[in-house]
Amino acid sequence: MHPRLRTLWLTWTAILAAMLLALALVVGALAEDAARKLAEPQLEQTTQLIGHSLAHEIERVLGYQVPVNALVGVDDWFGGIVDANRMLTAMALIDTSGHALAAYGVEPDTLRVLTTRRSEQSNTVNDVFISTMALRDRNGAVVAWLHVGGVAPDTGHAVWLWPLSAALALAALGSLLLRALIQRRFARPLADCQTAATSLANGELPVLHGAAVRDPATRLRAALAERIHSVRRHNANLLLKIGEVRAAHFDPAVLQALDELARPLSGRQREEQTQIDALTHSPARSTASRAILATVAALLLVGLGLLALQQVYRHADAQRLINSADQSLQQAWAATLDQDQTTLDSKLQTLLSEPHFMALLAGNDDPALDAELERLSSPQLALAVFNLDGSARVASGQHDKSTRLDPLTLEPLTHGVADIHGIWQNAARAYQSGVARRVGIGRGRSLIVMVAQPLDFSLEGLSHRLEAPTAVADLRGQPVSQNGAALVALWNHAARRSHLSDGGDTILVAQPLTAPSGHPIGTLLTSLSSQNQLGAGSRLLILLSLVAVAITALILLFYLRELFAPLARTTKTLEELADGQTDLVALSAEPSREMWQQNSVVRRIAEKIDALETLRRARERQGRRQARFIRLQMMQLAERLDEGARRGILEDLERIEHAGQPVATPDIDPRLERIVDEFGILALGFQNLVSRVGQQYQELDRLVSELREALRAKTQFIALQQELEIARNMQLSILPREFKPFNGLELHAAMVPAKEIGGDFYDFFSLDEHRVALVVADVSGKGVPAAFFMAISRTLLRAIAQFSDSPASCVARVNELLAADNEEMMFVTLFYAIFDTRDGSLVYANAGHNLPYLMRADGRIEAVPGTHGIALAVVDDFVFEEGRLTLEPGDGLFMYTDGITEASDASEQLYGDLRLVAALGELRDLPVREIPNRMVELIKQYETGVAQADDITCLMARYRGRA
Repeated sequence: MHPRLRTLWLTWTAILAAMLLALALVVGALAEDAARKLAEPQLEQTTQLIGHSLAHEIERVLGYQVPVNALVGVDDWFGGIVDANRMLTAMALIDTSGHALAAYGVEPDTLRVLTTRRSEQSNTVNDVFISTMALRDRNGAVVAWLHVGGVAPDTGHAVWLWPLSAALALAALGSLLLRALIQRRFARPLADCQTAATSLANGELPVLHGAAVRDPATRLRAALAERIHSVRRHNANLLLKIGEVRAAHFDPAVLQALDELARPLSGRQREEQTQIDALTHSPARSTASRAILATVAALLLVGLGLLALQQVYRHADAQRLINSADQSLQQAWAATLDQDQTTLDSKLQTLLSEPHFMALLAGNDDPALDAELERLSSPQLALAVFNLDGSARVASGQHDKSTRLDPLTLEPLTHGVADIHGIWQNAARAYQSGVARRVGIGRGRSLIVMVAQPLDFSLEGLSHRLEAPTAVADLRGQPVSQNGAALVALWNHAARRSHLSDGGDTILVAQPLTAPSGHPIGTLLTSLSSQNQLGAGSRLLILLSLVAVAITALILLFYLRELFAPLARTTKTLEELADGQTDLVALSAEPSREMWQQNSVVRRIAEKIDALETLRRARERQGRRQARFIRLQMMQLAERLDEGARRGILEDLERIEHAGQPVATPDIDPRLERIVDEFGILALGFQNLVSRVGQQYQELDRLVSELREALRAKTQFIALQQELEIARNMQLSILPREFKPFNGLELHAAMVPAKEIGGDFYDFFSLDEHRVALVVADVSGKGVPAAFFMAISRTLLRAIAQFSDSPASCVARVNELLAADNEEMMFVTLFYAIFDTRDGSLVYANAGHNLPYLMRADGRIEAVPGTHGIALAVVDDFVFEEGRLTLEPGDGLFMYTDGITEASDASEQLYGDLRLVAALGELRDLPVREIPNRMVELIKQYETGVAQADDITCLMARYRGRA
């Protein structure tokens, strides 16, 4: 294609692609915005539900008169909740004076805005949806504000994939159509003009094509004329080649044969020119390829359009179905609660209308009142009487907690509300549906009377209304009864949100369940059936329509193929003749005059080519005999050389064999090859052969020298490996290998160096008959330098520890000695502790090392509190802090190096502290001697497929108490 035409095509293609991509981006942005708006109600519900649950838990702690600023571990608590919910991103606890007491995942700008918020509200702050809940103490005063932030889940690539795919497909189709138009209207006529100009410059008379026509017969005649014109040019080249061959031979028989071949070819030129003038010249254009392209493009566009439309409507219908199901559940649940309230109100009113019962309420005979409640209650009905302060006076089933309510549920009644009704949890954490009423008993006194039934009755009524299974999950996501376990498990698997199943048959709906006081107590779940968004009949109709379109397109293509079959057969025959396959010519009589004339011309051309083909075959036979002899000699020589020289000889051999083959050009028949200097190529090949043999001997000398040098290097490497193995054994031998109990203290350790020798070490030794020193350390670097520094550090620590009862002073003295003359700038992190077996006390100092974990006898895993300290040999005269704690009988202490927590798997994910704590929780019941080895096995399993990055060292101690 001409450079200017190519620039035009690329420019318009870029413009079209830019417009379509811009449209796709706008559509994708609108779709993503619509998805975000649909997700906002669910996000608000989730943040408020979790926020009220957390506020309830914090207010329970505040009810024990714990100041809000004295709460501990809130940051870690918030972090665990945010990490467990993919919709939550931030949480913050701020007191009434604007001070942030705890925060996780909150940006500084967002935190500044939240410190000024003084009301319960929900809005977006810096692209994060924030719900705010007030925290009140037992007196009802606001003491802090809880902020829960979240973002809508990522909509994924679906909203962008379809618009971008359609835009790229349309851009590609438009580019192809534009290229075809430019080729047809500009490029091909321009190429014809350039060809004609070149022919005129060479003194030839070219055939100029006229305007393109759409008539198939006219185009067929033009194609036949163009083919004859091509054969005429080949005829002239044949005559020229015959003249060259005639000049190179002196045999009279050969010269006579060449003259007989040239005579009919010379007379044929005038006849061919007459045939060309009798035909109309016009370029032939087959419509089959365009029909195929148009059909495929139409089917592709229809399929993409139907698929995109189905996806859009599927998403819209799914959201509509979810909203409708949510509304149905809300209405059915409201009706169920109203029915429960009516039933329980009737029972309560009947109870309060009895004079005997009212007399018991007004009196002080609590045993009689308790007996009356026991008589009236049943497994399906619970009765209770509370004082205004929330304390239980009498209740049916006082032997359990089924009728005792939490203060938050009774709080509205204690502040003047006449009655409450709804769902709550009793002191046994069981869910109930009930009614509680404030009843006056004279003399300004009032009591609270409660009538309640298990929540299962309400759920049965709801299931009957919806004709679908229902369940309730508590705030931890656990089912409140085994009947709803499957539904709750499905909800947890769906990330605790309402969704439409993959098959489109059922809708899982989740709504928050709140107590009469307004605080959340769980989640109400149901699974409703839905109709498929696209029925089987509609799908079958779409499939039949596509099949019908495809069948119609195939019929059209076969019709076009049969219409142009005669032209295709004749063109194929001419191509076979051009390739020298004269034996394959088998032409049948065609009904049209044009095809008959074309067939007759093809037969005459084939007769003339056969004579020249016979001479070519004789030459080829002679060339093959010479090629076999040369190949045999060169292959025998190549077998004695190396791979590179052998490959070069084979390349020369291939080039020599190719010299006797025709050299094809775009406009000349392959048989009309130029005369090749075969002997010159042979001489060049043998010259290269001599050069390669010389290079072979030089290469052998070089390889012998390199082999000697490699043998020396291998000997040195083996000696070095032996020395490193000896150093490894020596290093391991200086560490304690016997782990005997010491006055009730069990010890065991494990160490796996990353290289032959490492920088980690552990140690334990007795200071007197009651005290034991425990050490775990990690030297910077690896290999021999780290091993030497490790030995020095261990020796100094052991020597100084015998004369120092304080871990801090001992570590400080070792630090001063290591920091002196530390030219290599190495350092060591170290945890040193002195354990007293008499009372289980542990005094320790930490020099920048990983803090050990306490494995309590009751199953708790706690990190040892940190102390002020840095790595040794970094800064001299540093003051280290001491820490103290006590181990009870059965408690354990797990000390380790960072080779455990910084171990990584094939995806470069670190093992981390969380996995370590979980592993210790699983291993805590094992004997002490098994825990270090099992921990090393877990790390090795985690590092499967990845080389060990650092030394792995751990020391386990468990206090059994004095014997």
